[in-house]
Amino acid sequence: MALMSLTATAQCQYCNTYEDFIEDHWQKVDTIYCAPRGNEQQMWWDGSKYTLSTGDKSIDKFLKKKAFAVMINGTLYVNCYNLQYNYDRFGKGYVQAMRIGQRSLLVVCGVHSRWSSNPSAVVAFGVVGAALLSPLQNYCFVISSGANERGSISARLIDDELMER
Repeated sequence: MALMSLTATAQCQYCNTYEDFIEDHWQKVDTIYCAPRGNEQQMWWDGSKYTLSTGDKSIDKFLKKKAFAVMINGTLYVNCYNLQYNYDRFGKGYVQAMRIGQRSLLVVCGVHSRWSSNPSAVVAFGVVGAALLSPLQNYCFVISSGANERGSISARLIDDELMER
């Protein structure tokens, strides 16, 4: 624990939903601790890079599962818990984000290439085995809408077609 770097700050706030983020409705919090995840944790939880906590169990539980975004000293973090791409969830934790235009966010997240690059590994070793066999690769995603009726937030992969637009 002593080797792990923690960042604590007094200018902290979070948004409950994507819509709150767009409308600039933030909830203030005294302190949020930002701890980077190790490579092993990123591998098991699909590449989210940070764990955030406040020391208050009720707020921590909310930040872990329900908050959409957190701002710490001008750095924006997006919660991966409800993010999904092609029905695959991104996992637990937070990634840094950057605003693009008025309504979109750019996130870079590590995702195992288990579905597209090695479908035979999924059949032979199961989902966990395929995740262990496939490398963690970083991809850029755009978030430009809020949660659907199930609470999932869709992210679009930035591919050649989206880059042309």
